[in-house]
Amino acid sequence: MPDFPFELYDDSNTLEMELFDEVDQEKINIEGAGFTVSKFDLDATRLTNDSIPEDGIDLNTLYGEALPENMVYDGPFGPIKGSYLEPTWTQDLQQFGITEPEEINIKFNKTQLISLLGRPFIIGDIIKTFHDKHYIVEDTYVSEETAVWAYIHINVIARKVDTTQLNLPESTNV
Repeated sequence: MPDFPFELYDDSNTLEMELFDEVDQEKINIEGAGFTVSKFDLDATRLTNDSIPEDGIDLNTLYGEALPENMVYDGPFGPIKGSYLEPTWTQDLQQFGITEPEEINIKFNKTQLISLLGRPFIIGDIIKTFHDKHYIVEDTYVSEETAVWAYIHINVIARKVDTTQLNLPESTNV
C-alpha cells in the first residue's frame, strides 16, 4: 500500500505495467492486421561477396552498404498483429503524375514483437501486409510510454519495395 493515500502508482509493483501491456496486446490483436516479417541478417550480408566494400560491387556509394538485392534475410516470421492506416495520399498524387514511394506507419506491441523476432525491428527488415505488399523498414522507434517511462509500442515507418530487387526467403501467407 502506498505511503501517501493519493498515490495511484507504486513503482515497485510491476503488476500495473503487466496489465497495461496485456490490455494493449488485446487491443492490437482486435484492431490490427496480420503481418509477416523477414528479418534482415546483417552478419550474413557482410559475408556475401557482393557486400564487401573493397570490391566495389553493388554497394550504395553514399553509405557503403549492400543494396537490397544483396541483403540476406531470415524468416518469414509471423503472423504478428499491428495497426496502421492504408496511405491514400500517394494514390491522390499519382492522379497528377507525381510518383512518391508509398509509406506506412505501423504500431506493434513491443512485447509481442520481441517474443516473435527475438529483437526489435532494425532498418532493412521487410514487412509483408495481408494485401501482399512488401515494405522495407526505414525507421523504427518506441512510443507511447506509460507510468515510469516504460514503453509498450514500437512504431515502424516503412517504404513500399519492389520484391524483384529482394533476396527474400520462401514466404507464407498471412
